[in-house]
Amino acid sequence: DARNVRLSFFADPDLPGKVNLDPTRLRQVLLNLVDNATKFSVRAQEEAPGRVDVCAEVGAHGELRISVKDNGIGIDDDAISKLFTHFTQAEASTTRRFGGTGLGLVISKNLMNLMGGEIRVRSRLGEGSEFVVTLPMGVLPDDEETKTFKDLVVACVGIETLDHEQMARILNKVGVSYLTFDSLSELEKELCDTRIDIVILEDSDSFEQGAAVGRIRTIVSDMKFLSLEGDPAAKFGLKEPGHYVLRLTPILPSGLYRALTLLSPQSVADPAPEVLESDKDASGSGLNDTGLIKLNVLLVEDNEINQEVIAMQLKLLGCDVDIAIDGKHGLVKWRNGTFDIILTDCHMPVLDGFEMIAILRREEEERDHPRIPVVAITANALQGEAERCLNAGMDDYLAKPVELERLASVLRRWSPDHRPANAM
Repeated sequence: DARNVRLSFFADPDLPGKVNLDPTRLRQVLLNLVDNATKFSVRAQEEAPGRVDVCAEVGAHGELRISVKDNGIGIDDDAISKLFTHFTQAEASTTRRFGGTGLGLVISKNLMNLMGGEIRVRSRLGEGSEFVVTLPMGVLPDDEETKTFKDLVVACVGIETLDHEQMARILNKVGVSYLTFDSLSELEKELCDTRIDIVILEDSDSFEQGAAVGRIRTIVSDMKFLSLEGDPAAKFGLKEPGHYVLRLTPILPSGLYRALTLLSPQSVADPAPEVLESDKDASGSGLNDTGLIKLNVLLVEDNEINQEVIAMQLKLLGCDVDIAIDGKHGLVKWRNGTFDIILTDCHMPVLDGFEMIAILRREEEERDHPRIPVVAITANALQGEAERCLNAGMDDYLAKPVELERLASVLRRWSPDHRPANAM
């Protein structure tokens, strides 16, 4: 994005398919850690882009271990000792520069304690930080056996954003041989002497890639292609017989194995494209279950990643979205626009959600404006937060990370056709 930060994710193929954990609390912890890592990986003084690496794997004692590592500004030893103290950040200037209050790490630590886990941090000033979450995990029975692909050969062509060592680890786990090539033209030269079953490449509509794919199919008529697409709003699934489109990041073993199953020569038949997951959103929820909701939504959120994710979800649901970067900006847009509903973060710099709603409700009464539904969106999972939002004048509450189905349910509840009579 505009911050020039690359986010990568790796899931250890040795992780069990099903475990007994609290997914909501764990998602909130990881969202906070990744958000912080991305925010502090801005390297204005250097040309090198920021980088955030998330790795989920089995720990030395069978526990779940998730690390979030960045190459950002780092933390000195004195600040580390105070890091999990209420409303503490490494520098007083950090809040002004990056936003936030420091409360997220306190909440994350409390949530981890409730789950029987812990958070540790390693950091060097100016070099970056690594936060490590460890949790005991109870392995649950899994009826789905991981398919093995005996003697399958896969070639990955010219994808710089992939960690090829991690990709090879995922594929080797299920018996796949993994080769890399710098370009499709280099691959073409090897096809006469090297057996390759599936070509993995970054999705592109360019004429050059289309021509190269055509030439490869004249050499190997039944060659299969797996395209990796970086656009989260793209269509995923079987593009055409023998050509599957998969999300570039994160690449999960389950999604990769599904694609290989459909493309493998061992597969009996290619299912029709319409039954695949091409219309699913980033969280895997099908749009058929949510439908379209035509609303004009004002999203008040200071975090760029949250802006992009929630805006994408709203657009998938059929909404028009306008974004304000804080409560002050939100009030300006509300006064000058026509909206059906407002979704607002609670903790923002300049003017937070609680201060914004107090001003908004007062102006509604003074100007005799109809009451607009306001839904709080916050990562604060501590008991009493929902009640605080409602008492402040908000109408509903969504916990981060926002799930598509829950978002759709709240939007329907407060749409003009369905909202309670006393909310008009």
